[in-house]
Amino acid sequence: MKEVKGGLDIILGSTQLGRRMARAVQERFGGKLLETCKLVGKKENRDVYRSTLLVRFPRLRRGDIVSHRGSLCMVTGFDGKNTLSTSLNEGHRSCMSEEVSGEVRVLGNRADAMKAVVISKDDDVLEIMDPETFRSALASRPRGLEVEPGEEVQVVRTADGFIVL
Repeated sequence: MKEVKGGLDIILGSTQLGRRMARAVQERFGGKLLETCKLVGKKENRDVYRSTLLVRFPRLRRGDIVSHRGSLCMVTGFDGKNTLSTSLNEGHRSCMSEEVSGEVRVLGNRADAMKAVVISKDDDVLEIMDPETFRSALASRPRGLEVEPGEEVQVVRTADGFIVL
């Protein structure tokens, strides 16, 4: 295995093992799997081919928070060429095609979440304490989230404000 511009080169002796590894990586992280074969010579009167497998990762990662069709969604996984997501406000699951997932706006990632204390709540809005500046800020309250003042919630800071997870 060696690191090259744009990724890693892994050299294996078996094409079948390479295909299994490439499919496992594709299922875990999503993306496209491309396979090419090149004739490199002959051995004992038989053609010898070199197979190249390429896994091209998608733009989105698991845990990304995106704006999709006017609602906030979190990327939960990948299914072949589709990106699976869950609406943060409604809790509905949806599926984005490769073309649509390339156009959505990424607002943040779940890995960047911080804990914030709830100051007060309303039907649709939570007033939270900004964990960095300790000033109050407003965040949209997800439907079905039961939280009381004084409790902590997970939030992600974006350019537009906070998103409650």
